[in-house]
Amino acid sequence: MKKKIIKFLFILAINYFIFLLLNSIKLSNWSLSGDDLYSLSNKIPSIQSYILMSLSQFTGQYRHFTYLFFSLYDNLIPNFYLIFLLHGLLFSLIPTITYFLIDKKIPIILKLFLVSPIFFSPIFYYDNYTISSLANILISIITLILLYYYKNRKKLNSTKYSLIFLILVLLSFTIKETFIVPLSIYCLVQLLLTTKKNYSKLMYICISGLLFLVYFYKRSSGYQSNVPSDYFFVFDIKNSINNLGNMIAWIINYPRGWQYGAPVRYPIQKIISGIYLTFVLISYYLSFIKNKLEFFSINFFLFSSMILFVFLNNVHLFYMDLPFLFLLQLVVISTEYLYSKNIKFAYIFVGLWFLINLSNQFIIKEQWLEYSFVANSNKSAVNYLNILKENEFEKYDLICISEQNRGGFGTEDGRLVNHLGLKNFKVISTKDKLLPIECNSNNSLNLVNDAWDYQLYSQD
Repeated sequence: MKKKIIKFLFILAINYFIFLLLNSIKLSNWSLSGDDLYSLSNKIPSIQSYILMSLSQFTGQYRHFTYLFFSLYDNLIPNFYLIFLLHGLLFSLIPTITYFLIDKKIPIILKLFLVSPIFFSPIFYYDNYTISSLANILISIITLILLYYYKNRKKLNSTKYSLIFLILVLLSFTIKETFIVPLSIYCLVQLLLTTKKNYSKLMYICISGLLFLVYFYKRSSGYQSNVPSDYFFVFDIKNSINNLGNMIAWIINYPRGWQYGAPVRYPIQKIISGIYLTFVLISYYLSFIKNKLEFFSINFFLFSSMILFVFLNNVHLFYMDLPFLFLLQLVVISTEYLYSKNIKFAYIFVGLWFLINLSNQFIIKEQWLEYSFVANSNKSAVNYLNILKENEFEKYDLICISEQNRGGFGTEDGRLVNHLGLKNFKVISTKDKLLPIECNSNNSLNLVNDAWDYQLYSQD
């Protein structure tokens, strides 16, 4: 056990080093913004509060377990960089767990080259540059742990493990709607472990299914009386076709739509996406030959990870995190098959997988860091912090902002100032050109929002 822990920590250290190598310099000047600030403002202070809210509140984005973690982040205020470093450590668990899902016969170097594209894919940029992505990271970690359960189901075939993984599934209910994925994996494992002499595993399927129905009833009842304003289900054929088109394009590395955050289109991208698609089709073929049960199981999980988003009014690139991880599993199975037949072909196969994903670092990432909605949100937050510091904001008790439009999301309507660990400022934010009379005071720092920039307010 000690050796396994040391090995796990060693691989985690390697993956964390890759994360730092790719992101640490940029993150050192990055600000918490947008949904990050909302998440910190709505943090859950204790486990008792988390349990109570999980059992009583079913509307909203329902990420109670995630908001419990934000209390940990909040303790690191005002050091935003340290918060991002901790967040990156959690993210590094995704490639680390994926590493241990690969056959032991595969060499370390091949395993690392298989999992490192997780850091390169635009699907995960959001996870690296926002702490609000914590829900994505936690659900990915739980999904991978359930996938480990699936792959090692014969070794873990006992009542103890059925209960442990059931608890994990129930925990995922309080993270994100894609808990349907770990639930699907869990139920399939119980079904595969059911024998003619032992039907007890069906009991766990019934229990998890019943709890899901209770949750679904509570969730749908709350949904009808409180329809979300930003993201909601639309059962419209045209919308579903558009969503599906986006998801298929994104999964093969093609920047379709504004959500990709990379508006500049290079001709070489079509070539890269074509190679990627060919690579995916080859992976499908080889994984089917290698293990038909695993092939169909992984595709079932892939389907369950995408089906909800087909009917969402608006899909985003980072929704493809679980589909990418399942696609990676098909690549892993194909590599294991090639390695058993021809080691040279296995290295070429993995090398190609690594290179087509690495290309994103040079074609997509710099654009994403400049044009994505996360980048724009960060831009407004950084500019806001700069003008606050330039004008010695700590001397004031009131911050007033006029014409707050685009910059409002990035700065939480100016309340970013209250995440700096100094004192609780009163913040007045308005879309009007004129500020309220209350702001005509020597104790008020008055600003005007200009797109993603901020300037001192002037009545002239």
